[in-house]
Amino acid sequence: MIFWGSVPLVDLTQLFADMRRAPGDYIWLMVTLFSTLIPTLLHLSVAVLTLGLQYPAGVRNFVAGLLERGEQSGQAALLSGICICAMITIALWCPIWIFTFVVTHDHGAIVNAVLWGFEAFAWAIGGI
Repeated sequence: MIFWGSVPLVDLTQLFADMRRAPGDYIWLMVTLFSTLIPTLLHLSVAVLTLGLQYPAGVRNFVAGLLERGEQSGQAALLSGICICAMITIALWCPIWIFTFVVTHDHGAIVNAVLWGFEAFAWAIGGI
């Protein structure tokens, strides 16, 4: 990366080599990336909840029926509350589970592939 001239701000070649050699030294980078992923995970959670409430018609109709019968039956009201809470819980945790799987799958092969992608991009724009 070169900032307003020919003085490099960061030696990207060395940075990528160090990240491969000693990833534990770059926890700060992972914390930074994770902090930017939090809004993304929350948006994915809302998307999963929306899909869960909209598209499996059987589930949607089942919960809607429970909500309609909830006025007359305490058991239906309780069951509808449990179903909605379960759907929200699954929607919140599903993106987190997927993210954890991606990061830990195959001893970080996906993370290494992402690192390779960033390195290729840096090379393509002339940063390396």
